[in-house]
Amino acid sequence: MKKTFKNDAKPKELNKDWDGPGSYKFDETPILLFVWSRLFQSVISQAGTYLLTSKFHENECGIYKCEGGCRIVGVNELVLSRDHCYWDFGTSKKDKTIKQMADLITHVVLNWDPMNPVDSMIDAASCFIKCLPTELRSAVEKSTCGDVFGGNALANFFNWNPFSDPPIDRDYLRYCLMTFNGKTKKEVNQQFADENLGKKLKKKLNEHIRKSAGDRYVSTVMCCSPRRLEDGSLQFWVNTGRPTQIDYWQTEESLREFLKSDGKLIENKPKS
Repeated sequence: MKKTFKNDAKPKELNKDWDGPGSYKFDETPILLFVWSRLFQSVISQAGTYLLTSKFHENECGIYKCEGGCRIVGVNELVLSRDHCYWDFGTSKKDKTIKQMADLITHVVLNWDPMNPVDSMIDAASCFIKCLPTELRSAVEKSTCGDVFGGNALANFFNWNPFSDPPIDRDYLRYCLMTFNGKTKKEVNQQFADENLGKKLKKKLNEHIRKSAGDRYVSTVMCCSPRRLEDGSLQFWVNTGRPTQIDYWQTEESLREFLKSDGKLIENKPKS
């Protein structure tokens, strides 16, 4: 029997004593939505821009903030917190528009269906802003979301520390990859195995680096993210925050060679 995934967000009444105009009218952000956070970011950016300016845009949808948020082009940068949203600047006279954005987010979240994630999100947003779903979908497809200046995809909205593991339900991710991305069970199993290997390597690298450093402060590995190339070979994106010998794209073999070394990070000086 196919597993059914449900949206666990529930409507809630606002409390006039402490809830502001940017407060959402749902209790919690559905954690399954995290898998579609970039799409959600783009939909809110496009729908919000249309709602307040009567037109879509062809710009980057995210904002460059650790908190994560959506660019409402021609209006302001919208930061999405866990239970409310707010304009990043010039908020004193924006109560009406921030309430409109909170109501838009509330409508999309409460009407989102994890079993039909894309269409339900587009349909809910287009219904709220009173445009055809095909128009909103076209705008979302034309815009960019997540480039180098895109910032996090709504970290605070999901109550997620970007330096920790993402809160992804693998059963739901498997459903999405196989249903909407056309991946086979074997391909998904390989993806998860690669991710597991990346986590194990990251742990071993950091243990090795800390042991070598002793009591001294030293940069450690913040990520060890895998990718499969077309020829089937595996690489890992490593980031210590410095241009060391293990940073950037590495093979499993190169990382294991480092684990055999003295564990000292050597900063690669840029060529003059």
